[in-house]
Amino acid sequence: TRHLGTEAEERLLPSFRTEGEAEGIVCLGLIPEDRRLLGVSVRQLAQHLDGRFMSDGPNTECLLERFQVGALSLDPGEQWVAQYSDNAVIVRGDRPDVQMSALKASISCLVLTNGIDPIEYVTYEAEQEEVPVMVVGTDTIATLDALGTLAERALFDHPRKLEQYIQLVEECLDLGPITTALGIGV
Repeated sequence: TRHLGTEAEERLLPSFRTEGEAEGIVCLGLIPEDRRLLGVSVRQLAQHLDGRFMSDGPNTECLLERFQVGALSLDPGEQWVAQYSDNAVIVRGDRPDVQMSALKASISCLVLTNGIDPIEYVTYEAEQEEVPVMVVGTDTIATLDALGTLAERALFDHPRKLEQYIQLVEECLDLGPITTALGIGV
């Protein structure tokens, strides 16, 4: 994980060098945890939450890396939501003000809770911004609780995950021993 990088560098890798090499174990490097690799598509989220989309043909293959809860705040909502990309905002279905604020922030998906369909204006704006809107039957707390098991759906099935993994391998691993063993040049 991001917070255990120093621990891995200072304790784990040296243990491989002293104990592991004696047993023929060679460590090629460390690949850090990455949020994108744990992401799910909008379609996978809808399946997990038993959500229904409010319009035909939304982009359901968009990769989601973060989930934010749309709530009242002293700061304008769009500033808070816009801090991150590739995010889904979860908000009560009866809060069009918060929904509109989220839509202004270029979100990837809007999840409305309590089984309440959005008002027409929110639907129109979401279609203009090409943001999928799904309605779920659970309340906000239950919806957030359901996200606790979402990682089980996180498959390695998205082109952006492959791109990220290739980048991590190139940056974090010493592939020399593998290419040498295979007789290919780097």
